[in-house]
Amino acid sequence: MPFLRLSHLSKDFAQTAAVQDFNLDIEKGELVTFLGPSGCGKTTTLRMVAGFELPTQGRVELNGVDITTQPPNRRNVGMVFQSYALFPNMTVGDNIGFGLRVSHRPQKEIRERIEEMLRTIRMPDLSKRFPYQLSGGQQQRVALARALAIKPQVLLLDEPLSALDAKIRVELRFEIRRIQRELGITTIYVTHDQEEALSLSDRVVVMSAGRIEQVGAPFEIYNYPATPFVAGFVGTLNQLRCRVIDAARGKLAFDGQEFVTTTPLQPSDTSVTVMIRPEQLHLGTLQGENHLTGKVDAVAFLGSVVRMVIRLGESVVTLDVLNTRGLALPKVGSDVPLSFPAQSSWILGER
Repeated sequence: MPFLRLSHLSKDFAQTAAVQDFNLDIEKGELVTFLGPSGCGKTTTLRMVAGFELPTQGRVELNGVDITTQPPNRRNVGMVFQSYALFPNMTVGDNIGFGLRVSHRPQKEIRERIEEMLRTIRMPDLSKRFPYQLSGGQQQRVALARALAIKPQVLLLDEPLSALDAKIRVELRFEIRRIQRELGITTIYVTHDQEEALSLSDRVVVMSAGRIEQVGAPFEIYNYPATPFVAGFVGTLNQLRCRVIDAARGKLAFDGQEFVTTTPLQPSDTSVTVMIRPEQLHLGTLQGENHLTGKVDAVAFLGSVVRMVIRLGESVVTLDVLNTRGLALPKVGSDVPLSFPAQSSWILGER
């Protein structure tokens, strides 16, 4: 039996269905991320797990116990919010120990647990500081420690890094994963940031319009999207509407240029939409690969990656090149050859 089971969860607000027939089993110690755009229902689902929202239909079962109607304070669930929600008049130590004091734990236990949590978040000497004396990243670490101090069965994180700058987000992302693995705590993480979801998770649940689009490991979600929504939402994707020349041989034509795909085609197919990730396209011609020729529309330096927009007739494709100090970039307006392996393209959705 799974440690946390969400069965046929639905939530309606007036005439709007925020979550529809949500089904998911989560194993003990697993970190699962709900990923999707604003309004897709991911936070509403998280709040139903926490007890802040009652489902219109469905059940929430934790370790074999139905907790669907239990109030939040009886679920033994820890929650970390986007806004930190620290008490400004309390020190770091007092914030971390707040839930333990409310539960009337012995003072010695509270003190030891606070010290343990401070070590876990790597802030052992900041117990006496107040929130206003901390950086945003430090405040979120304290919020995480407070949620973990009560030894919850499940940890819930609702976009905890979205208020931080990019560098701190990356650092805290790995800190959260480190702590989660050390403690072995079952965790649900909500975000709209694809990079966060892919780098943190054991599994990703991609949501759209209140429904699950796909559940899978990050590698599977990115490389084998099951629906057009997942393919377009997770990562950057080139979509080329191609004419089928020879379905049996996988031969296609785009903008008058022919190439092949290893994705099986139906004999009745006359046109298909081919998907190619930007990192699968390469400048130049490589033996044994497909070749196309286009014109450089734009070049954007993104640090570790250089992104180019290449025009192919009336359409454009995006190409990513790993940055090196000796990289020679083509000029805007110049003609360039492109290569990509036949197996790097795939066909998804309606034909």
